[in-house]
Amino acid sequence: MYSLMNEVSDIYNKRLLEYADKQEIFNINILNGQYTLDNVASCLFDIDTNSLQNENVTLIKHLRKFFEIDLTNIYICITMILPPLTSYVGKKGYSLLPRDAINYITNLVNQIVNRRRPHLERRNDFIQIMVDHELEVKTDQKLMKAKETTGETESQQQQWETLKKTLTDKEIVGQALIFMIAGYETTSVLMSFFFYNMATEPTIQEKVYEEILQELEDDEITYEKVSQLRYLDMVINETLRMYPPFIRFERVASNDYELGNYHIPKGSVISVPVYPIHHNPHF
Repeated sequence: MYSLMNEVSDIYNKRLLEYADKQEIFNINILNGQYTLDNVASCLFDIDTNSLQNENVTLIKHLRKFFEIDLTNIYICITMILPPLTSYVGKKGYSLLPRDAINYITNLVNQIVNRRRPHLERRNDFIQIMVDHELEVKTDQKLMKAKETTGETESQQQQWETLKKTLTDKEIVGQALIFMIAGYETTSVLMSFFFYNMATEPTIQEKVYEEILQELEDDEITYEKVSQLRYLDMVINETLRMYPPFIRFERVASNDYELGNYHIPKGSVISVPVYPIHHNPHF
């Protein structure tokens, strides 16, 4: 998948150079969103959305809907004000996510999976990994049934119980949806604020630039070489602290838990205020 990301990055770099040569003002957040979408689509589906060169891509239009906050949506209002009621309202048919966007991505994933299962096509992507695992489990299942006549040990049975788990079609769609939503907006927002910090902090920008020249030189960019960029990593982490993509998130307690003097009952909705924590001087 790294080669797929490199191909998209080359196009992204070309677009940046074009704007620089023309000294043209442009919206970096839109460009970062296109770059992120092309990467996600390549790694997830191995499809070329080419949104960096064509903004009117259907997929990117639907993805943007996941991040458009409609305050007239009662589900969104309740989620923001009374998180514990979200489950109840959801059962009544209200959805935090846009139905048409979900349906579009669901159909897209199902079409791809249906082509992969009968081996009509094979790609090097996330969907293929899940389909291959499904095939491996079915093969193992046949082998285990063949061994039933000879008997098997308890440890072998436990191993089989672990291996036989596969994802349902709904779970595959869910994983793809999470992959796209989590990778699209969060990454593009991070990149945009990173560039903002570089523009407002020229000294830090110069240090990042010097480190890249020193560590990468003119060689091909690889994961191992990028991992050596310690200062760049610190700048990215500081950008995430200053401008977290999500200012709050919720989790449900799976068990009763004692946190210091506080008792958290099972099923409680725990709201984590990310932005205030990141900007608290005590931390």
